[in-house]
Amino acid sequence: MIPIRNSPGSALLLALVLAACLPVAAWGHTKLDESTPAADALINETPEELVLNYAGEVNLVKVALIDPQGDPVDTNFKPGTQASTRFAIPLPTLSDGQYTVKWTALGADGHILEGSFGFTLDSDGS
Repeated sequence: MIPIRNSPGSALLLALVLAACLPVAAWGHTKLDESTPAADALINETPEELVLNYAGEVNLVKVALIDPQGDPVDTNFKPGTQASTRFAIPLPTLSDGQYTVKWTALGADGHILEGSFGFTLDSDGS
C-alpha cells in the first residue's frame, strides 16, 4: 500500500489515480437508442420488421419476441458476427395483444448489454 500524506493536493491526486484505473466503459455503455415499434407504442398493424437502433456498434446475440400468451414468436433471428448500430428482424403476422421484446448484445467494450420493452398491437384501433 502506498502511503499518502495529508496535503491539499493529495485528495486530488488520489481521485485522479482512481479515475485512471476505471475502464472507460464504466462511464457509459452503448444503449438502445430507439426501436420500431417504439417502446410502449400502440400500433394498429403488424410491422414488417422489428428495428433496433443502438448508440454505438454492438453484436446482437439474442432477440426474443414474446406474444400476449407468454410464448416466443419465431422470427428466425440468427446472431451475426458483424457489429452494427442498426438491426432489422423480419416479423411474421402478429395477433392483437401486448408483446415484449427482449434483446442481448455484446458491446464493443466486451460488456453484455440486455434490455426489454413492450408494444401493443390493436388492429381494431380501439
